[in-house]
Amino acid sequence: MKQLTIFPSISKQSLLTLLVLLTTVLVGNYFKLPLLFGIDFLFGSIAVLIVIYLFGTTWGVLAATITGIQTIIALNHPYAAIVYIFEALFVGLLLKRQRENILWLDMLYWLFVGMPLIWVLSYLFLSLDVTEILLIMFKQAVNGIYNALIATLLISYTPIQKLLPRPHGKQIALEKNLLNVLTSLIFFPSLILLVLDSNRVTHHITDDIQTELQSTSITVVSQLENWHKQRINALEELAQIARENNLNSSLTLQRSTEVVRRLFLDLDEIVIKDAGGQTVVSSPANQLRQDDAFSLSTNEQAIANLKPAISNVHSDINTTNSHLHLTVPIVNSSKIVGVVNSIINLKNLINIINLNTEQGEQQIAIFDERERIIISTKLKSDSSSSFSDRPEGMIRQINPNLYNWLPNSKPNQPPISRWKQSLYGQEIRLSNLPLSLAVEIPAEAQVQYIQSVYTSDLGIILLIVASAISFAVIISRRIAKPLAKLAVVTNNLPYKLTKGEEIEWFNSSIIEIESLISNFKSMAIALSDKFAEIQGVNISLEQQVQERTSAIVQTKQSLVKEIDRHQQTESALLETEARYWDLFENANDLIQSVTPEGYFLYVNRAWRETLGYSAAEVNSLTIFDIIDCDSREHCLEIFEQVMSGEEVDKVEAEFVTKYGEKIIVEGSVNCKFLDGEPVSTRSIFRNITERKRAEVEIQYALAKERELGELKSRFISIASHEFRTPLTIIFMSIKLLEQFSEQATAEQKALYFERIKAATKRMTDLLDDILVISKSESGKLSFSSTHLALHKFCCELIEEMRLSASSDRIITFVSQGDDSHAYVDEKLLRHILTNLVSNAIKYSPQGGDVSLHLTCTPKKAIFEIKDSGIGIPPADVEKLFGSFHRGSNVKNIPGTGLGLSIVKQCVDLHGGTITVKSEVGLGTTFIVTIPFIKN
Repeated sequence: MKQLTIFPSISKQSLLTLLVLLTTVLVGNYFKLPLLFGIDFLFGSIAVLIVIYLFGTTWGVLAATITGIQTIIALNHPYAAIVYIFEALFVGLLLKRQRENILWLDMLYWLFVGMPLIWVLSYLFLSLDVTEILLIMFKQAVNGIYNALIATLLISYTPIQKLLPRPHGKQIALEKNLLNVLTSLIFFPSLILLVLDSNRVTHHITDDIQTELQSTSITVVSQLENWHKQRINALEELAQIARENNLNSSLTLQRSTEVVRRLFLDLDEIVIKDAGGQTVVSSPANQLRQDDAFSLSTNEQAIANLKPAISNVHSDINTTNSHLHLTVPIVNSSKIVGVVNSIINLKNLINIINLNTEQGEQQIAIFDERERIIISTKLKSDSSSSFSDRPEGMIRQINPNLYNWLPNSKPNQPPISRWKQSLYGQEIRLSNLPLSLAVEIPAEAQVQYIQSVYTSDLGIILLIVASAISFAVIISRRIAKPLAKLAVVTNNLPYKLTKGEEIEWFNSSIIEIESLISNFKSMAIALSDKFAEIQGVNISLEQQVQERTSAIVQTKQSLVKEIDRHQQTESALLETEARYWDLFENANDLIQSVTPEGYFLYVNRAWRETLGYSAAEVNSLTIFDIIDCDSREHCLEIFEQVMSGEEVDKVEAEFVTKYGEKIIVEGSVNCKFLDGEPVSTRSIFRNITERKRAEVEIQYALAKERELGELKSRFISIASHEFRTPLTIIFMSIKLLEQFSEQATAEQKALYFERIKAATKRMTDLLDDILVISKSESGKLSFSSTHLALHKFCCELIEEMRLSASSDRIITFVSQGDDSHAYVDEKLLRHILTNLVSNAIKYSPQGGDVSLHLTCTPKKAIFEIKDSGIGIPPADVEKLFGSFHRGSNVKNIPGTGLGLSIVKQCVDLHGGTITVKSEVGLGTTFIVTIPFIKN
């Protein structure tokens, strides 16, 4: 049962191509061509259509879904995604049934499915007006057809199909070529004109808005500056009157102050003070506000700069009205004699704003440095209102002097609706007042105008493109159909002419095609004549061929006989050559042929197998590559002799195999000459390596036998000497006991018995040494480790050695480390330490201390035996551990030369090491290292 899969399987190379195209879908929607705010040309469907063409409808719908997800994120509604997915399904299904042009299918989709679908979705779910729906509908259709054209051009004229392991046929029908060319010639210029015209209209609208905002801003700023200047001039006149009255509280000064307040109703308070800060005149009288901090600040600025000073905007305690403090200094002979303080109420500025907004849609706001609104045509004017307290949105800075405020998007709200609800504005900071001016214009009227322009432009382009594509389809089919019919008529034309079939020619209204048909007619007539002529020639040729054939048959029969005779001769020669070749190739000897330059012409199988080289490797070798360096000079002389004409009957050399093994060969060499010049050497060698090795082994065995004979003689000599002495002692002691046992005292008898025991022990030790050597030589000396307390073992051994040594000999023992990990062969270790300690005692004839130092680690034990005896000459150290070898300076000290040999063999069985340090006359130190090994 077949397994159903949603997505068809594809190869690794196709998967990589698909991933690149899916990534291109994302990139195509990211890098877009903006026409208006919220109206952009997206290019993601180009890659979607290519995926449909290359990989099928399923993968195409997946790519369209990716595009749809991007539009959902960007537009806050899913309806554009639905349109894109329907486009992929429509084009994919129709393209699968009949491999039509993608451009034609996509245009049909947008005209009959896509545009009606956009109308229904926009009208029912997005609540857009007719103009907005038409704009979106026309833009989507033009964008989709444009992307289909780009996809068709990429598929038809780029090597994109080569990215697939099994690319589609690269041949393109003439009809599709004509359709692509005609559509491109109409579509691209139209689209370029649309973009240019849209940019022109947008810039024109932006310039008009900026001009209107600047005109209003300049007027309002001029009026505000004039308003400010009038109040400064009035207060300066009042300061002049106060100076002329010497700042006395006169009736004239009081009346002048009242007049100024009545002329400028926004002056809530005027106070004239002298240099000491005392109030001279005030209006209204006795109603001073409690905001001395602002008065003091402006007073200090006016006095410091000798010119009017104005404070920041603030509100007093009792009211929420915003006002300013304006101070004008009273100067007499460049000295400050007083000040004129005033409080300006800013609520009357609304009159200036209303004067400039009566006939327009402008919205004007005046706010202070902290963006608190003072006066506004839209927002409430109080100290708690801020210019930034507007509905949530974003600001697009179009240029340094113009911004566009857009409200935040809502669910199912297209960007074009946000643009219609936006404002264009301009902010200006007043130079002489601590105020800023903002002038804004709603964008609805301009947006509607631009939408109408774009809707008409896109509708015209869509009409032109649809007509152009339809016209291009008709024209391309009209041109391509006669050519296709002509191809059918002329198919297998020679066969039809030879069979005499009637050819149905037709006429065309296109001059070039009609000319082509006429040419084919003429060619058919010419071919018919030629075929008739060829048929007559064929009959004549057949007669000539029959005559020549009979002559050739006779000649052939004689040639066959001659060829048979030559083939028999050749077969005999080949058989002889094969026998010789088989003889050389399968010979057991090494056969080779070498050029005068040293390269191999031929080597047989035995040569290749012996030296380990393949036939291909032999071709790159020279004769000197396989000769050992020790034999190379000798072989070079032989080679030169052979090349000079000499024949060498016997030569011996060492060859080196491919793996570095040396073999010894013996053979003869001669040279082949042609016209007096050497052509090649001919050599036959026999491998005598085994024979040479046998000779060496025989010589070694003879030498070993001689050595064993010498050792046997030395052993018999030493053993007879060593046995004779204790036997003599035993014999003499027994003789004395027999003759003088009654006269001898108990001490003398004990001395005789002690001598017998010592001699017996000496003989026993000698026999033990001989037994150990015998077992070692026969391979029966075994190793068996057990856990052993080394410290206790050494103490007991030293105690035994002390008892057997002379009473004045001191043997010291030092131990360090933990011996709980010790695993050794107790028997072998006793042989090692007994021989080394007894030697240390024996070869210290002048007395002196003997020490044993034990060091235990978790993995090994180190024994150090040190004496202060005669030492060992350097020449004897190398042979020290050989059997029956004794130092050259032992003189009359008894010994067999077996002790150290036994020690070395016991240490080797432990897998340990033994080293010696010695100086003649100063003493010797043996260091034995025994690793701990469990059985």
